[in-house]
Amino acid sequence: MPNNDRTIDVIIRFHDASKSETLLRALFCLYGQSHEAVQPLLMLQDFSPEAVEAMERLVDRLAWNERRRRPIVHNYIPAAKGDHRSRLINEGFRAGQGRYIAILDYDDVVYGHAYEHLIGRLEASDAAIAFGRIAVKHVYPLKHYEFVLSTTRNTFNGNGLNDLFRDNFCPIHSFVLDRSKIAPEDLYFDETMTRLEDYDFLLRTCAKYPSDFEGLERYVGTYYWRVDGSNTVQSYQGPGAEENQRQWQSARERIDQLKKTLGIAGGGAPGVKAPVGVA
Repeated sequence: MPNNDRTIDVIIRFHDASKSETLLRALFCLYGQSHEAVQPLLMLQDFSPEAVEAMERLVDRLAWNERRRRPIVHNYIPAAKGDHRSRLINEGFRAGQGRYIAILDYDDVVYGHAYEHLIGRLEASDAAIAFGRIAVKHVYPLKHYEFVLSTTRNTFNGNGLNDLFRDNFCPIHSFVLDRSKIAPEDLYFDETMTRLEDYDFLLRTCAKYPSDFEGLERYVGTYYWRVDGSNTVQSYQGPGAEENQRQWQSARERIDQLKKTLGIAGGGAPGVKAPVGVA
């Protein structure tokens, strides 16, 4: 892969066609990036041929061109029903060709300077992963829009690697990866995880490869926290709250075991590197 390649692949996973207007907001964020080479990768889960065509039409509502690259639409058909969020990320890793990689959930946003800023940090630091700061909007979802209850800039607190090893303060759209600095066998999400799958990836990546946190001086995006519990956050209310809590507890136990394997159980620098494939 040429070192002068500045293309960033942005993986968007999408599983619910009824949320297409929210997805359009995320695509618009990518359309407006100041970085010159953004390639969106729209990873669908189990869409019918008709629904895929509808997504293609949605994508074409924006005037993509040579500088603002049209999203590549990929429909993953699982062998069984279920939550395949980690598989969608892995499908995106395999589909992408750019040097840089970012992930943007369809219901969150990144600011216009986000990827220019984070790629600049990667180039300046020679790190494999660079982080920016994320704000939070607490919203109540209604039929056609989300009512914003509050906005805060102090939800995801943390300032460096030791803080990340203690607890995850870096949402999935807060970082950019340099593919050329990460071994292909390490570039994967654990497909058995549906909670904390991004933290599992960050722990394995940052324990093995250099990371840059200087970019935390700037906010690069917003996380939309839905107060009805329809995010996969640790909600104690709303439909499925009990099952959600059970899955979170299981994921936390797996993360604790991973930290022990990596030698970072109490935070701080890793003492033992994880073997390839540890989950």
